[in-house]
Amino acid sequence: MNKYASFALAFLLVFSGCLGGTDDNLEEETVEPVGETDLESLENDVNLLTERINAEEAKLALLESRVNGITDSPDVLEELGCRDYEVAMYYDGDWVCMLVEDTLPPLDGAIFGVLDDDFEYIYFELNFSRNSINEINLDLEYLKDSKDGMQYDINDLENEISYVNNSLNVIYWVLEDLESDIDTMWSTMNNMNDEINEMQERIDELENLTSCRLVPYSNCAGASFEYADLSGMELTGINFQGADLRGANLRFTDLRYANLAHADLYDADLTGAMLNFTTLKNADLSNADLYDAYLNNADLRHIHAYQADLRYADLYEADLTDAYLSRANLTSAYLAYAVLIDVDMQYADLSSVSLYRADLTDGYFYDAYFTNAGLYYADLRNAYFYHAHLTDANLNECDMTDANFQNADLTEASLGGSDLKFATFNGATVTDAYFDSTYWHETVWTDGERYDTNQAD
Repeated sequence: MNKYASFALAFLLVFSGCLGGTDDNLEEETVEPVGETDLESLENDVNLLTERINAEEAKLALLESRVNGITDSPDVLEELGCRDYEVAMYYDGDWVCMLVEDTLPPLDGAIFGVLDDDFEYIYFELNFSRNSINEINLDLEYLKDSKDGMQYDINDLENEISYVNNSLNVIYWVLEDLESDIDTMWSTMNNMNDEINEMQERIDELENLTSCRLVPYSNCAGASFEYADLSGMELTGINFQGADLRGANLRFTDLRYANLAHADLYDADLTGAMLNFTTLKNADLSNADLYDAYLNNADLRHIHAYQADLRYADLYEADLTDAYLSRANLTSAYLAYAVLIDVDMQYADLSSVSLYRADLTDGYFYDAYFTNAGLYYADLRNAYFYHAHLTDANLNECDMTDANFQNADLTEASLGGSDLKFATFNGATVTDAYFDSTYWHETVWTDGERYDTNQAD
C-alpha cells in the first residue's frame, strides 16, 4: 500500500471513529488474569476477547475495501500516467496528476506519521491478542489436566483424612483406658498413703516406748515389743538381740541379716517373714508361727522352738546345731544342706521334708514323723530315730553309721546304697523296704543279731 492509500485509509479511520482514544479503549478492554481454578470465568473472558478481535478485523477489512475502492475504481487514473512522485487528484471536476507536496496541508508529514504509527499499533495489538489467546488455550488445557490430577489428590487426601480420623478414635479409646488406669492408680496411691501414714503412726508410737528406731540396722537390743504389730516392716540388719518379741506380729517382716540372738519370740507370728542370714542363736521360738518363712543360711543354733510351726519354711543351709524343735511342725520344710547336729526333734513332724545332704549327726528324732521325707545323701551318723515314722522316706546314699532305727517304721522306705555300719534296726518294721547295695558291718538287724551281709533280701 502506497503513502497516499495509507493516508486515505487513516483519514477514513479517523472520521469513522476507529481511531482516536485508542489507548483508553485498550485500557478498558485489558483482560484481567484468570484464576487457575475458575475455569468457567476464564472461558467466558476468552470468548469475549475473541468476539472483540473479530469485530476489529471486520472493521479493518471494511476500511481496506474502501481504500481499494478509491484507488482501483476509475481506469482514468492509469491513463493519467502519473509519475512516482505524483498522485492522482480529482480537482475541479477532473482527474489530474499533482505533486504529493502540493496535495498535503502543512502538517501533512506529522499526520501521516501518526496514522502510520496507529496502523502498526493496531497490527501489533492484533498479533499480541492472537498470541494471548493461544497461550490462554494452552493454559486451559493445562488446567483441565491439572483438574484431573487434583481430583486424584483430593481422593488421596480424603483417604488420609479417614485414616487420621480412625487413628484419632483409637487414640481417644487409649486415652480413656489411660484415664481409667490413672484413676485406679490414684486411688491405690491414696490407699498406700493411708497405709504409710498408719505405719508411721505405729512406728512413732512404738519408738516412743523405746529409744530405738524401727528402721534398718537400728539398735533395738533388749527393747520390748511384746505383742507389737511390726508386720510388713523393712527391718533389715536390725539388732533385736535379747529383745522381747513375745506374741509380736512379724508377718512378712524383712529381718534379713538381723540379730535375734537370745530374743524372746514365744508365740510370735513370723509367717512369711524373711529371716535369711539372720542370727537366731539361743532364741526362743516356742509356739512361734514360721509358716513359709525364709530362714536359709540363718543361725538357729541352740534355738528353742518347741511346737513351732515351720511348715514350708526355707531352712536351706541353716545351722540348727543343738536346736530344740520338739513337737515342731516342719512339714514340707526345705532343709537341704542344713546342719542339724545334736538337734532335738522328738515328736516333730518332718513329713515330706527335704533334708538333701543335710547333717543330722547325733540328731534326736524320737517318735518323729519323716513320712515321705527326702533325706538322700544326708549325714545320719549316730542319729537317734527310735520309734520314728519313716514310711516312704528316701534314705538313699546316706551315712547311717551308728544310727539307731530301733522300733522305727521303715515301711516302703528306700535305703539303697546307704552305709549301715553298726546301725541298729532291732524291732524295726521294714516291710517292702529297699536295702539294695547297702553296706553292712556289724549291723544289728530286726532280729537283734549282728550281720556283715545284707539280710533284707
